[in-house]
Amino acid sequence: MLPTAPSHSLLLIADFAGNPGGVAFGSDQGLFMKNVSDTNMATNLQFISGNGDMSNNIIMHPGIYEGEEPNTRYIVTALWDWGPVASWDNGTHWPSWQTPDDGNNLGYFGEGGGCFGVGKSKHALCIHHHNVGYSSRGGKNFSRFITPHGGSVGVPEFERKPGSRSEPSGAVFAPMTMGQPPWDEFADKDIVCDASEVQGDLGVHTSYSCLSHVDIGLEYKWFPGVNVAIWRGSTDKHCILCKLDGNSSSWKMKDSKGDVSYGLYATVIKTVDQYEGGKAAKVPDDDKDEGDDDDGPGDDDDNFAHHLAKQKQLEYNATCSEWNAVMPHLAFAGESQVAVTDLSLNASGSGDQYVLKSWNYGANWTWILMPEFLKGIGGFTADPTNKTLYTLTGSCISRSYDQAETWGACWKAPGLVGSFKSIAIKDSQNMIVVRNGDVPLRTKDGGASWQRMASLEDVARYVGVAKYSWSGKTLAISGVKGQLFVWISRDGGDSWIDESGDYTSMSGGLSQWYENTLYISSMGQGISSKIFEE
Repeated sequence: MLPTAPSHSLLLIADFAGNPGGVAFGSDQGLFMKNVSDTNMATNLQFISGNGDMSNNIIMHPGIYEGEEPNTRYIVTALWDWGPVASWDNGTHWPSWQTPDDGNNLGYFGEGGGCFGVGKSKHALCIHHHNVGYSSRGGKNFSRFITPHGGSVGVPEFERKPGSRSEPSGAVFAPMTMGQPPWDEFADKDIVCDASEVQGDLGVHTSYSCLSHVDIGLEYKWFPGVNVAIWRGSTDKHCILCKLDGNSSSWKMKDSKGDVSYGLYATVIKTVDQYEGGKAAKVPDDDKDEGDDDDGPGDDDDNFAHHLAKQKQLEYNATCSEWNAVMPHLAFAGESQVAVTDLSLNASGSGDQYVLKSWNYGANWTWILMPEFLKGIGGFTADPTNKTLYTLTGSCISRSYDQAETWGACWKAPGLVGSFKSIAIKDSQNMIVVRNGDVPLRTKDGGASWQRMASLEDVARYVGVAKYSWSGKTLAISGVKGQLFVWISRDGGDSWIDESGDYTSMSGGLSQWYENTLYISSMGQGISSKIFEE
């Protein structure tokens, strides 16, 4: 679990600077003080801003990427109280997006979110709830994906190429909560479409990627008028799109074992018909999002869905359950901007749990519904030596061997008990499970048995996360025990070296490894890094 941005705080400092009657207010916005030389102090309540050249340095979560120049790393991070910033020279300078070549920035990010590395590559991901930014240039020229149906996305994980511990294969996974998509499902049925009604063949898909592709496509107006999708699971696995009149009760269907058909809710179609044949209705200019700068696909402030959402006061505080209540009227009405805005870096909300999945590093996305027993997952962890993907919730750890399409039952093994927080994987034999309020567990035999890590007895309840280096030779942990601590082990956790140095931060933790360097976000002292391997 990654840290949440601090809330606004206010501290009253009496007798400020030793002046009788002097007073100052300190908060995360800066320092404001009373002018003690003012002869009308009793009636004049004007405060002096003592901020000077102060800069907000509360880093939410940085991503480190391969730069376009030799021996260069790009760094992009979200900030608390400010928009994201970027460095193109290993963190020496922070020009961010100033030149035409830098391209699109992350101006649509609010106060929070985070950026995440995708191994040894130029692929960059930054996520803040419903916004997913992707760059193939280490953070330059971001594109934007907006999740449908009140979706809220958490921390991503990536699969490695065969034979590499650090190079991404292209598959990326992130947890997402999302309101109910507006589709009826007809298992083992084919909705009959004639040649004039077929709108396209999307090629080979799984049942859920077929549904999510057309659902996302309607949000982005790729498939105007389409209200039927048919997945031919019994034959060629193709996803066929159709446009039919009426609703599902009037459509012809035939039995076909293994096929799945999907029909858009009739209420959605009726709503679309009421508004310019499905086109977005114009709304007043003063109804636009403050700071929204039309940066990418799906960024359309002037659509009916956005307008209706604001009327229902969903723009900044919608939950998935609230979205479900109005979803039939919004889902097909253009590029919906209904947003859930808070400061957590975890997928949150009361909707169903999904895997948000990309096959091309984050440039495009699909989603897959998670099994009911895995509702509430905190994220994913990929084995860097094979294609096994892990997730956990409560006392359950589950594995997928087919890129999150299916999931196995909860892992049962001697010693594998407790409330699980996170997983660190060196390889298929050596893993560590961090537990809530208890000593982490370790396996050296591929999970056949698990033992308590006695070396962490004294700090067990404070450990937040553990991460192996790209080589697997160095293990790092971090936690907060009064203040942030960072420990390093080179023997798999048998012994530790305290690398906390002179940190005074009260929050933060490990951000990521890049090659032999560990990056730490201290949520107050900025980004720190140290080389631990030659």
